[in-house]
Amino acid sequence: MQKTTALRTQALKSMNGDSLVSIISTTHEVQSRHHSLLESLQTTLELEQLLSIFAQHIVPMQLCSSLRFVTDDNAFTLLHNQAAEQSDGDIHQHTALLYADDLYLGQLVYNLRRPLSAAVRRTLDGLHRQLTFPLRNAMAHGQARQQAIRDYLTGLGNRSYLEEVLQHAIYQQQRIQTPFGMLLLDLDGFKAVNDNLGHQHGDEVLKSFGTLLREHLRDCDQVFRFGGDEFVILLEDTSLVGVQYAFSRLQNALQRNTGLAPYNLTMSAGAVMLGADDSVHSVLQRADEAMYSAKNNGKNQLCCRCK
Repeated sequence: MQKTTALRTQALKSMNGDSLVSIISTTHEVQSRHHSLLESLQTTLELEQLLSIFAQHIVPMQLCSSLRFVTDDNAFTLLHNQAAEQSDGDIHQHTALLYADDLYLGQLVYNLRRPLSAAVRRTLDGLHRQLTFPLRNAMAHGQARQQAIRDYLTGLGNRSYLEEVLQHAIYQQQRIQTPFGMLLLDLDGFKAVNDNLGHQHGDEVLKSFGTLLREHLRDCDQVFRFGGDEFVILLEDTSLVGVQYAFSRLQNALQRNTGLAPYNLTMSAGAVMLGADDSVHSVLQRADEAMYSAKNNGKNQLCCRCK
């Protein structure tokens, strides 16, 4: 609550006299009207698609050089015409704070070519009121989706989401031959942490290891908790050499991590490349076999199992 209030206060202070309006919609008010924009917005629960639909209704009005939707955690650029901003001289800002039944959703920030007339302001207010409840539903859907696909402990993708992403990656590999590599990692020595220090301590180690993985991989790489102390990394547009390099980088990062070093943990891993005739099951099976070969051969190493 303090973060939300601070952000809104900061937005108010940064306006420097430019227009600000709060759009506080109620369910009854919106349901009592029938508009084509509202119908369009109700066709999707995907937040970015919803915002795109709204932006396309703003374009014909030729009001702004840019439009953003800003929440407490994120910012989406809906429209941006850099050339128009450079040629228009002074930029007039208009910000609308959006609420649905007293729930704060975020704010629409317009960079305008000219100050709003009273008539245009009323038109915008009406459009904003139509946006509020589809926006609330899309944001709730997104939050529920994130909860369904995230591991409760580490915040990484869970096994169910891994299988979904793997299926899509196999499709990409088959259709446009995008090379994907995969690592299945197991933390050597983690059982001793649980046995000697307790499961709560072990949970903290897993969370720290999950953070380490995210910090030492590319933005396009995806990380999942497979179960227990096993993790999967899917590396897009990567050769087998690239997969091996990624494992080496993670090994070094684990050894240098001051928070995890006292536990004397190492990693055993299986590496595979996705094949055109693979299934989710076959990829995971090959990776699992390779990982256990690494553990049986002395641990703290990588074993590749490619076709």
